[in-house]
Amino acid sequence: MIMGRVGLGLLTALLLTLVAVPSAFANDGKHTCYYAQYWDSDGDGHAVPWAPRVEFMGLNHLEVMECPDGYVARADDCNDSNANVHPRHSEAAFNGVDDNCDGQIDEPTFVYPWNPSGYVTTDTATVHVTINDWNTWSYRQHLNVYGQVTAIDGSSAPVTFWLPTTWTGGTDFTFNLANLAPAKVYRIDGLQVYANDSYTIRGPHYSAVGPQAGRFYTMTQGTTTAQHHRTAMVLSALRELGENQLGLVGYRGTAARDGTRYGVFFSSDAWCSEFYGWNVLGAGGRVYQNTRTYFATGTVENIEAYFSQNGQLYGNTVWTIPTVAEPGDYLAMDTDADGATNHSGMFLGFNAATMNVISVEGNVDDEVQVVERPLNATLHVALGHLAPIMMW
Repeated sequence: MIMGRVGLGLLTALLLTLVAVPSAFANDGKHTCYYAQYWDSDGDGHAVPWAPRVEFMGLNHLEVMECPDGYVARADDCNDSNANVHPRHSEAAFNGVDDNCDGQIDEPTFVYPWNPSGYVTTDTATVHVTINDWNTWSYRQHLNVYGQVTAIDGSSAPVTFWLPTTWTGGTDFTFNLANLAPAKVYRIDGLQVYANDSYTIRGPHYSAVGPQAGRFYTMTQGTTTAQHHRTAMVLSALRELGENQLGLVGYRGTAARDGTRYGVFFSSDAWCSEFYGWNVLGAGGRVYQNTRTYFATGTVENIEAYFSQNGQLYGNTVWTIPTVAEPGDYLAMDTDADGATNHSGMFLGFNAATMNVISVEGNVDDEVQVVERPLNATLHVALGHLAPIMMW
């Protein structure tokens, strides 16, 4: 999106109401904030859920990314007396605390690798998990996992798995999914760890240990060079999803605040287009570098222009998304229904059974998120298709 610094002096109206419903994309001329002095006692940037909201109204699109001094943008803290407990905090190991406010204590954490080479093939995926629970860790060399893996495009039925794990040292283990289809994005749900709690006595006897893990995404390799490039781009974006879940990027990110990792100059800048470009040109790095000028300015219009110049920008998305789109392609969206594109996303899959489009996006409520929406020509304005000739 277009870059600029928040101009708090230009705030034109202030409205105090009672219930917070923040704008997911921060582009509709208002920004919901919460007075920190009374409602964020521990100073972690997260007010209590019952905090009254303050809406700054009449803003332009450059002014809606940050709250002014003395205010915070979230009202979702589950422990306002501990700055290390809030929904954007990673789950700390072995402390008996619900660090991330998800209702679970010391649940396992999926690891999205920085270098996915060797983690996926055309039909397998290695999944890396960190143990955060003492009881689970005590059985670390005698664990199995149970869960469900699903192709997000619905091309195959969900598969329930029961698999052995390999302890890799410290608090980490891996397990391997097999019989997957090439060039597909998959989702893992309901991962439960089981321990063989009688391995020293007689035959195996497994009991569930620790809470369930959250959701995890991965993508298999394809059979062509272009599909390999697509997998690199998607796994790069999914790794950033993992970084977001650890609180490292996005809202008050501890490693790179908001969208600054992806090339915006200021934390006040919107960053959905930068996120797409960074994963395609930077970490993915598989699109011709002469395209950098189209992505560097971080606007939906410039990325659309890039695909249009290459003859790969498609309207009529109700038809073209189901028939043309592949993982890694570009989605130009109109999230506020004003007739103009204002948001960028990376396409992951289309589920024909549910008619839903699944994408990974930056700057969704100032975070990286996987989003699933019904296919809608008004929302999904254009598809930018990465043709093989556009990749090296």
